[in-house]
Amino acid sequence: MNIIYISHTSQKFYDQTRFSILTLLHLLVQKNDRAIQIIVYTDAPESVPNHPFISIKKISQDEIKGYKGPFHFVHRVKLEVLRDESRKNTEPFLFVDSDTRWLSYPEHLVQVMHSKEAASSPTCYLHVRESDNLANISEQYNTMYENFGPTLQSLGVKLEQPFKMWNTGAVGVNQGATAFFEKALKLTDFLIPRVLPTYWLEQTALSMIAMSHYQVTPLTEKILHHYWNYSFEAPFYLKQIFQEMSATKKLGPSSLEEQAKFCFEYNWDNKVLSALSRKLKQQRRYAKWRNSPMKFFHKTHIKLHQLLLKMRGKYTTNNPKNN
Repeated sequence: MNIIYISHTSQKFYDQTRFSILTLLHLLVQKNDRAIQIIVYTDAPESVPNHPFISIKKISQDEIKGYKGPFHFVHRVKLEVLRDESRKNTEPFLFVDSDTRWLSYPEHLVQVMHSKEAASSPTCYLHVRESDNLANISEQYNTMYENFGPTLQSLGVKLEQPFKMWNTGAVGVNQGATAFFEKALKLTDFLIPRVLPTYWLEQTALSMIAMSHYQVTPLTEKILHHYWNYSFEAPFYLKQIFQEMSATKKLGPSSLEEQAKFCFEYNWDNKVLSALSRKLKQQRRYAKWRNSPMKFFHKTHIKLHQLLLKMRGKYTTNNPKNN
């Protein structure tokens, strides 16, 4: 089984990916396990640990720009990369977000992915179930089925299937999953110019298609810790961890497996992150204020496109020529 990471554009993501990979590498080294290969799609190969268990697939900034699409939707990059991976590889794979750390070896997952039952009853592993109510996100999400029902159905959504929102910080699939990611990508592209806020659209699309075509199973938190709720504080915490690691004399630049052991055994403390959250309150507000013009223009762009689609009578239909 391959475990996929995507790491690009920012030092924040390079550091998160490095830490997550090191925690996983320690588990693989302990078992001397070559059944799992780590594959990293990145625009900065030098940021990825160099080890026989790790393969790097370089992606350029131009490719990343293309993956984001005409609405510059960053979460679209994940869907493009996973579709590409599913086309190139016949092995089952598990994608994990960079803001994660491994807690235990995914032995059960590997066994299930390769079992005979997996072929007859395809399973999709998603991180955790978050919500059963689109109204919890926004009014536009709440009216999604009402506004776009026939088109959603044509794109692979089973309308009679009760909606369940899953966190897609982990996505595990059996071989032959290309159609799954293609449908999720088409659904995302349909929804991007029609629904606000766009932040959760990739997650919504993956959840809808997965629920319609797979038996969806949560990836137990005993395997993977996803610290998405500390996205602003985590880079500061990881910097502290790496500084402590560098200060440990026996962990020179060549002792990668010792670094992996250090990261895996590090006493991760959410209390430290909570304290950082309070300490960095003003910086977080400033970052939000600094990003607000870009968010405003993005929102305005979507609203204008919605208006154009409605004027053309194409708001509720899926005609690519008029999107």
